Amino acid sequence: MLHELIDPLSRMGIFNFLLCNGDCLFAHCSTELSYIVRRTPFKSAHLKDEDVMVDFSEVTTPNDRVAVVATQPLTDNENWLTMEAGSLWLFHNGEVVSHRSTHPSPVKSLSGV
Repeated sequence: MLHELIDPLSRMGIFNFLLCNGDCLFAHCSTELSYIVRRTPFKSAHLKDEDVMVDFSEVTTPNDRVAVVATQPLTDNENWLTMEAGSLWLFHNGEVVSHRSTHPSPVKSLSGV
């Protein structure tokens, strides 16, 4: 499984990554990642590093939903969520499906999961 590969690689240094298979997005937070899920009702967002506003209600439909993952929040007027260091996240259709710690567990599961 993917989470079993992460710990050895993370021990070599900072190892934040995004991996997509065309259907799901995996995000591993080694040190610092944040995310936001945008859905209806869409609002305007103000970029942190530029004086630019984007009105997402003008470029989306009520059925749209998107997750954005970045090292640090990209906007200053939205509620970004910080991922815990050492965690692996699974996004599907713009939603968080699951997340778990990638730190090795001291107790092994009998099922091998």
